[in-house]
Amino acid sequence: MSLDTVANDIKKRLPLREFIQNVTGRDFKGKKAHLCPFCEEKAFKISDKNLVFLCLSCHEGGDIISYVILARKCTYNKAKEFLLAYLVGVQAALKV
Repeated sequence: MSLDTVANDIKKRLPLREFIQNVTGRDFKGKKAHLCPFCEEKAFKISDKNLVFLCLSCHEGGDIISYVILARKCTYNKAKEFLLAYLVGVQAALKV
């Protein structure tokens, strides 16, 4: 299985909004801007349709793998490992 296949599978199985809510403990319901987990400005938006996030203040954005890379300050491969562990329910992986 290629790296791209694994990454695409993760993106399909994990709803971005639900994942970010779970790891931050914040409510990101609706289309309004929310507090950004990175800069704490009320400019964070999540697109359920495109499965991406964007902060209009600090300009951080991307998909679920990009979110983990930014939040955990880790590599692409470590982010995928974290998300795979999250998918199978490894509780230790939930500490972002």
